Amino acid sequence: MDTTGPYADLPGAIPKEGKVRRRAVSPRLMLLWALLLSVAAALLAVSVATTQPWLGIALNPDSERGTVVLADIDLSGPSAHAGIAPGLRVERIEVGGELAPGEGPLMDLYASDLIEEPDSLETYDEIAAFLERQTRLFDILQQGAVRLHLADDVTGAPRVAEVYPRARPFWSLPAMFWVQVLSGLAGFVVGAWIWALRRRDLASQMFALSGLGLMISALPAAIYSTRELAMEGGLFVVLSALNHAGAHMFGGALIALFLVYPRRLVRPVWLLAIPPLLGGWLWADIARLFPTPTIGMYVPVLVEMLAIVTLVVIQFRGVRNSPVERAALRWLGLS
Repeated sequence: MDTTGPYADLPGAIPKEGKVRRRAVSPRLMLLWALLLSVAAALLAVSVATTQPWLGIALNPDSERGTVVLADIDLSGPSAHAGIAPGLRVERIEVGGELAPGEGPLMDLYASDLIEEPDSLETYDEIAAFLERQTRLFDILQQGAVRLHLADDVTGAPRVAEVYPRARPFWSLPAMFWVQVLSGLAGFVVGAWIWALRRRDLASQMFALSGLGLMISALPAAIYSTRELAMEGGLFVVLSALNHAGAHMFGGALIALFLVYPRRLVRPVWLLAIPPLLGGWLWADIARLFPTPTIGMYVPVLVEMLAIVTLVVIQFRGVRNSPVERAALRWLGLS
């Protein structure tokens, strides 16, 4: 078939060499892919959260005493008929079943066992000890039966309850789990949608990257911060590392966004310095090379936030005479 004459552009004609055209993926299809990916990520998070051993209780830390308090009991959970009530102190946990009291592994419980973010601890050694305790508690919960050693907070009278843990049902996941999951998914989908509409725009790419970082950060945090009591230490480390990586991706992408939008403050090539800088800091934090976890995680997050706020102020000054750009910047800056 002629590829050079008047019929060259008709359907079925063989294109000229070097003139192969690729049909662009429509924004709707890209949004569909983003939605499917977000649903898959949410299902993965729910799957990990619901494979953890579940006693059907809510525990609160008593920071003043350093103890653990039984705050609530799920009426459909394993502890519903164990003869216990909210308000009791949970002093220790022990492997039950056929083992007599004192024969199996037993651990005292402390308020520190319930912290949501191990990064709040002062040293990496404390984090390591926390994760080691999480693994030991998780191993006890993995057994067929556990004994909860409780005490009345008023009289001090002891009580022992035999509970048979089972996998956690998805409907028992707390509201905070769903808030974090939905926040992460919303950020990712909105970013993907903006990028789908303006794929070649650098600012749209950075906005989409920030949404991806938000999802990567939020979903692991939803899993480990809403655990009932304990999670295997190795899994905890992986989830925490993903949370850190997502947080740095989010912060770095927003810094890059406000460096080029709405007014370009630097040449795009300078944005390439951000990933190795934040990636190197992340690696050093995971490898525990810093003196404290505060320096490893919270200092860079603080620097990122200060950089974002500073760039927003600079951009506001640059677009003060442009109502449209100022409105768009105000929306992004507040977000």
